[in-house]
Amino acid sequence: MDTLRKHILLIIILLLSACGGGGSEPKPVVTPPPVTTPDPTITLTKLSDADTNIETSVFKIEGSDTIGAFTFDLSNVATAYIKGNGQKTQITNNSVDVSGMSLKDFEISVMHDSGETMDFKVLSFTVGGKSYSYNGSAISVTFTKTEPVVNNNSRLTLFVDASVKISTEAPSQVVKGEKPSTLYLRNLIQKITKYNETLDSYEDYSEEEIALVDGTIDYHLPVGRYLIHLSGDRETAGTSLKFKGAYEVNVTNINGGHHNTDVMRVSGLTESAVNTMQDYDNQFVNGESKDFTLFDILIDNNKNPTLSIASFFNILSYDVLSPSIESVTIRYYLVAYQPSLFYNINFKSNLSAKIDIKLPTLLTPVSYDVNAGELLIAQAQGEIPAGEHIIDITISNVAYTGDDFIYGIDAGITDLSGYGGHSGNVLGALKTIKVRE
Repeated sequence: MDTLRKHILLIIILLLSACGGGGSEPKPVVTPPPVTTPDPTITLTKLSDADTNIETSVFKIEGSDTIGAFTFDLSNVATAYIKGNGQKTQITNNSVDVSGMSLKDFEISVMHDSGETMDFKVLSFTVGGKSYSYNGSAISVTFTKTEPVVNNNSRLTLFVDASVKISTEAPSQVVKGEKPSTLYLRNLIQKITKYNETLDSYEDYSEEEIALVDGTIDYHLPVGRYLIHLSGDRETAGTSLKFKGAYEVNVTNINGGHHNTDVMRVSGLTESAVNTMQDYDNQFVNGESKDFTLFDILIDNNKNPTLSIASFFNILSYDVLSPSIESVTIRYYLVAYQPSLFYNINFKSNLSAKIDIKLPTLLTPVSYDVNAGELLIAQAQGEIPAGEHIIDITISNVAYTGDDFIYGIDAGITDLSGYGGHSGNVLGALKTIKVRE
């Protein structure tokens, strides 16, 4: 019986042990942490700066996931595209849908027409229908202004009078009484300025020394408006001579043709230089060889002095009148090749204005009120020596009618030397002054 009890007690003990004891707590169940997916990302890399008017890939976008759309800040660039895997879509209003491309990586190409630096930004991108902001740095792109390659589209032939062309070939002697076919000038400098429509003014474009054989210059100019100023000099017959000229060209087609002529005129001529050349010329008779003087171009085909014993001109310029620019002064040069009698300036304009004229025979300017369409004759008769005389004309109080101020002008002069026997008016070209209200 004792043995049976012992077996029963042993079985009870084993059962209690298997159940963990009568009053113990159950062990907790551990839940594994959730699996998280990182947000998609993009990386921007600059590829290149750009030239104006040429489409250029400027930066690339590399994504961690397939991207469906972008929003940008493209700083008002003229044109922008997004490209990838041979596909290309224009970006409009700073956004683009690229879901049809099914790509992670893209390139951004742009085209712009002005030289400046721009900052391009990606603001956001979409993956799986969800939008993500991009806070990375902007891409800075510099556009370099380039001009298109053009053919010869403008030609200028330079004369010193109607039949004598400018040349930079080594000088040779001339025959007294025969007009030479070319005039040698050294240090022939050409300065070109180009019109800037935004600033309403001309800006430096190029400057260089040029070589001429037959007076002709070929230009390669992009579309635009230009002023071309030329200057040169030479030593001859014991004196120094300087020449200047100016020419305006408007290129409307880079492959179009423009052929014009212009006259370079003697500048800064002094009475002493005229007398030196005259004394030198008097040593020779017609048919003899000698150095060039101005009197060699002041002869006609009959070996007589030309009727033009003076020139009257201004160096071409761009002038504007406006409420903030109330007056403009135009400088004219009256070049007398002999002692002369000056007697008037004739002036006529399309608008009423006030003009102040500094005449070569007066110490102080004289003022006139000019009525539109009426001829003003500014008289101040007096003798003037050979050489250059400056006539400044200041224009103000222009009537604002919506029209530009256009005037014609000439100078009355009589040769006193008997060399040319000329009496009459020396014409100046029509001049236009822009009027801005």
